[in-house]
Amino acid sequence: MASSGENRFAPPKCRICGAPLTPLQIRQSPQLCERLECRGPYLQELKRKALEESKRRRLSLAEKALHGTQYQATQLPVVVVPSNDERLVDLSAGRRKQFAQTLQESIAAAEKDLSKAAERSATQAAEDICPTASAFVENACGTCRGACCRNGGTHAFLDRESILRIWKQQPELTAERLREIYLGALPQQTYEGSCVFHTEQGCALHRQMRGDVCNAFLCEALLDHPDELQAKPGSASIAIAVDSDGNAKRIAAVGDPAAKPLSALSN
Repeated sequence: MASSGENRFAPPKCRICGAPLTPLQIRQSPQLCERLECRGPYLQELKRKALEESKRRRLSLAEKALHGTQYQATQLPVVVVPSNDERLVDLSAGRRKQFAQTLQESIAAAEKDLSKAAERSATQAAEDICPTASAFVENACGTCRGACCRNGGTHAFLDRESILRIWKQQPELTAERLREIYLGALPQQTYEGSCVFHTEQGCALHRQMRGDVCNAFLCEALLDHPDELQAKPGSASIAIAVDSDGNAKRIAAVGDPAAKPLSALSN
């Protein structure tokens, strides 16, 4: 039988299954081993608390931004998004050339994929049609003004898969015509350092001509609102764009028949 002195120096055990804990496990979590059955509830609780804290911060930002307006933060769904505050600059010849080269590479790669190229058919296009963004998403993205679009750079996410999708939807387009469409759509001015199609009015490309990533991506702020993402067309919502310090830069409300100008921040 072990003495009380020996038990005193025994390694801590998992409070769920009783397995001895390693020094690393002792430092990483409160008396839990690595088994999912033991750590799962603990991790779920951490996630729940993180989501609650995120919601609390968003609500606090919303209440501050909506102060003095006709709205309350709990009245309508409110999404707090980043704010793109880059300046508009002329699209340089160098960036145009880089885009043209990347586009050529993507088109060439798509042409080589004969198995998929052979499937170009107008009858197959329906499965690849890009969904129309909901009013909730459009309000959020329009108020943000495309902070995530910076990642588009000089490639605009127009990869091989995106080109193949477009050919499925529009099989009549030749490779040369596709190049003409994209190069002709390059705007005179874009946000500095952002995607070559990122303009003050939004993306210069029609939704169906954008890269697959652009059509499918949802930022964390939007993913925090799963119910609103499925809301019926025309549903009311408020979007608030904030800078890195949490200061409201723009506010917009859509779908509310009683909506009036919110404040000078709506400009």
